[in-house]
Amino acid sequence: MAVFRETARLRLRDFRSEDGAFIARMNSDPEVMTFLGGPMTDPQQSFDWVERRPPGFWIADVLATGEPIGWFHLRPERQEPFQLELGYRLIRSAWGQGFATEASLALLEVAREWGSPRVVATTDALNLGSRRVMEKVGMRHTADFLYDGKLPSARYEIELG
Repeated sequence: MAVFRETARLRLRDFRSEDGAFIARMNSDPEVMTFLGGPMTDPQQSFDWVERRPPGFWIADVLATGEPIGWFHLRPERQEPFQLELGYRLIRSAWGQGFATEASLALLEVAREWGSPRVVATTDALNLGSRRVMEKVGMRHTADFLYDGKLPSARYEIELG
């Protein structure tokens, strides 16, 4: 198992094929997927995603138990200006425990080490939990926009230089 980064409570590691079952369980939870288009009811979609996901994604395991709680990414955003983008998805039982903030701070440090001048993050405009995490790690709201031309979204940025 290749470990990418550890924090006080979490291990960010490479995906393994057996993570497909965890991802399928997380993606089928209607509350987890509220702001992401609704639950994925076909587990094969999640298994396929694990196998073909782009680089820059890591599973987050709790160090004390080894149990996965979600994934995080730090990758070039999919549209111009192609800044590094921070993202995450956590199972419901991990919400409200500071895990998203802890791992996000670690990934911002990685971005600094890589020499990135800025990191961005986007979320559904109504996803107040995700917006709070972005603000806690020092990101500032810079724009409102329509994702795919239809979904009200918010963009956050942090200058690292």
